[in-house]
Amino acid sequence: MNRRLTYSRLVECLQSGFAWTCRFFGLLTVLGLWGIGSETLYDGHSIGIYLQVVAAILSFTELIYLVHFWLNTLIRNEQNPCLMFWTHLLWLDNWKKGILYLLLSVGCFVCPQVWMALISGAMVVVSSMMYFLKTFVDQIKDSANTERNGEGETPYSRFQERIEELTENFEDAEVNEGEFASVLPSFALAEQDEILTV
Repeated sequence: MNRRLTYSRLVECLQSGFAWTCRFFGLLTVLGLWGIGSETLYDGHSIGIYLQVVAAILSFTELIYLVHFWLNTLIRNEQNPCLMFWTHLLWLDNWKKGILYLLLSVGCFVCPQVWMALISGAMVVVSSMMYFLKTFVDQIKDSANTERNGEGETPYSRFQERIEELTENFEDAEVNEGEFASVLPSFALAEQDEILTV
């Protein structure tokens, strides 16, 4: 049992680490795109404009999570319109972000004479693949949580069965003493007097 618990904590730590690695590499990709786009635009290549546009789109998609995390920390009211807006933007994550990145990376390979555009395209493709993998890692994490909690039940649902059982026993019991004796614990007369004095 202890070994299984240690293994599940290790897996949970690796899954969380992979999510932050995806986000960190996404931010590195954005920085690379801004730098390479500026350099190729400065050198007079028209693909620099495309790289700048892709950098702007990726900047927005990567900053969605960070802004939501920051707002969620500062604003505790879930009905706040600003927080609700950023919560809806979180829809664009994992495989959806991977598809968007993959589609945006195609334009980086159009002009093979500009080798820096190829590097930025490769970074976008790697970031896309990491987000695809993050989708599967999140599904494994969700299924493990569901399995641990008993098919979507809350951790406290196991007590609900006991409460229902006790409630049925009290509802089925009649007023006469013979049946109450099987439901309620019997106290000796001395114990009852002691309880009353307290």
